[in-house]
Amino acid sequence: MIRKLRFSWKFYVGILLVLVSLVLGGITKIIFFLYFEDLFIKWTSVVIYIISWPMLIIGIYWVGKDYADALKKYFKLKFYREVAIKGTKKAYHKTKVVRHNAIRKTRKAIITTKTVHRNVKKKAYTTTKNVHSHVKNKVKAKRAKRKEYKQQKSTSR
Repeated sequence: MIRKLRFSWKFYVGILLVLVSLVLGGITKIIFFLYFEDLFIKWTSVVIYIISWPMLIIGIYWVGKDYADALKKYFKLKFYREVAIKGTKKAYHKTKVVRHNAIRKTRKAIITTKTVHRNVKKKAYTTTKNVHSHVKNKVKAKRAKRKEYKQQKSTSR
């Protein structure tokens, strides 16, 4: 939640100066036209009216500057908050996508690993079977040779 606007003492003094200036200006105009024949009151009201103008200008400047600074701060914080919310949502969705991609790739890697393991197991079984039959054939051949050799020896004696 965004805080209320806070103003300095110059803002409130500026409002007071503007109000006092407007009241003084109005009163001096009325007095100027009511007592038009009396020179002292006429010139006094003109001097007071002229003095009220710098008060008005200073008051407007202080109020405007403080209000502009407060608005700038307000919109800066509001914009920062909106950007932070958008950035957080964007980061959340990106990490969500990354998470789903990681899960998908992990599942794919597990399936690939299982397939490779199965193929290696089949190949090892086939290789073992081939080696076994090769060794078995060699053993049979050696036995046959021995048997043949023994028969030759026994017939030659």
